[in-house]
Amino acid sequence: MYVKWWKEGRFKTGECFAKLHAKWKTLKLEGKGKEAQETYQNIVDLGIPVLPYLIDKVEQFPDLIPAISNLSDGMLPLTATVGDCKQWWEKNKEKFELPTQSKKRSEEKK
Repeated sequence: MYVKWWKEGRFKTGECFAKLHAKWKTLKLEGKGKEAQETYQNIVDLGIPVLPYLIDKVEQFPDLIPAISNLSDGMLPLTATVGDCKQWWEKNKEKFELPTQSKKRSEEKK
């Protein structure tokens, strides 16, 4: 299962995140707190590969900071600001980005 994820699944992290993030935003707007929290947890469950996508959205959605803190095993404190997140990521992204992930993300942004 891991080999299949490594060869194929990890490249779908951005797509999965985009769907879950859109669903999470909608549920929050609709006031569906429990469902929104479950979707938020599904985002976190994507694991470390989702970190760069969270960083990309944290400015608009500071409530993603706990997810980043969780996925970094607390290296980023829960009390961090958006600016702290950006600085922390610049200093630590090499530890967390998977091989070829930054290249894939830059292609997705085009």
